[in-house]
Amino acid sequence: MPKIDLQKTERYERQVYPGSLRRETDGYNKLKLSDQAGLSQFGFGEVTLEPGGGTSIPHWHEREDELIYVLEGEVTVTEGEATYTLTAGESAAWKAGVPVGHTVRNLSDKPARFLELGTRDPDEVAYYPGLDMSYRRTPGGYETLAGDPIGPDDDVRKLSADAAPSSE
Repeated sequence: MPKIDLQKTERYERQVYPGSLRRETDGYNKLKLSDQAGLSQFGFGEVTLEPGGGTSIPHWHEREDELIYVLEGEVTVTEGEATYTLTAGESAAWKAGVPVGHTVRNLSDKPARFLELGTRDPDEVAYYPGLDMSYRRTPGGYETLAGDPIGPDDDVRKLSADAAPSSE
């Protein structure tokens, strides 16, 4: 296996969610090491998360495992109703198929760095608790839980509120 040339490795700023949700990942920057090596069965990279930044909105994966290992700084993990802090040398992992939303944020005043590892499954579906939204890798894209496409500028929070059952 050839040495990975870090100068040629893509830096990825996660801005993937539709509408106003796109801002939830401000401050996320990933050095995509596995992509540079041409690996396809798992994703691996070094993430820098700026103060106030987040990795995602709360989500869970139907078919993919995830793991992070903190190298520097501190991050706050939210899993369902639980919240805890990870510092250098600590890690957290999320098993595929466990329907508890998780997210990682940097609530400190210094950048945090961590390694991020996840399996890649072509049939992956991710769910976002509290939102009428899922993500399907194949064919690719965000959709409502009923299967209707969500466009890049759609207001998912409004769609979710509209989809919620009436209390009347």
